[in-house]
Order: sequence, then C-alpha cells, then structure tokens
Amino acid sequence: MVEQQEIIGALIHPGSGVRTPVLALMGGDQIRVRGTYMDFETHLRSAIRGGYTLESDDSDLLGAWKKQREAVDAEQSRIQQELQELANLHSEGLKK
Repeated sequence: MVEQQEIIGALIHPGSGVRTPVLALMGGDQIRVRGTYMDFETHLRSAIRGGYTLESDDSDLLGAWKKQREAVDAEQSRIQQELQELANLHSEGLKK
C-alpha cells in the first residue's frame, strides 16, 4: 500500500503554470516534490533560478523560500556588479 503524503505547497512553472506539488522540506533548501511519474528531490534555489513561484501556507517552507530568494537575489546582484566592474575596466583600457 502506497502512503499518501500531505502536500505542503506547490511550485508553479513560469511559462505553463503547471503546478508541482511539494511534499516535504528536507532540510536546507532541499524539497521533495511529486512529479508526473514519481516523487523526487530538488532544491528551492534551483526552482527560484528557473523562475518558479511558490504557493504554500506552510510557514517553514515559506521561510526557507524567502531565505533562498534573498540568497539568489544577492548572488545576482553580485554578478551584475562584477560584470559592471569588468565593463568599466574594459572601457578604461580602450581609452588608453
């Protein structure tokens, strides 16, 4: 007999709107989700980078999502800053 797990949220695909049920927060940013053919584990940070949104009433899951969202935003900001610094260096080099 297959044990039915409670759904604590859903990841929503940015293009299609397909909802992937979230079954558990495993620790850190790892989650267990229900795919079409099987359950599998993935990471909140990967979902955020992929443009997914989260729908949930689970405070632990929402807290983990917020923490990972902030980490991804900080990472993207750092990358943009580094690219700008490289562009500035390149333009200064062209002036010489």
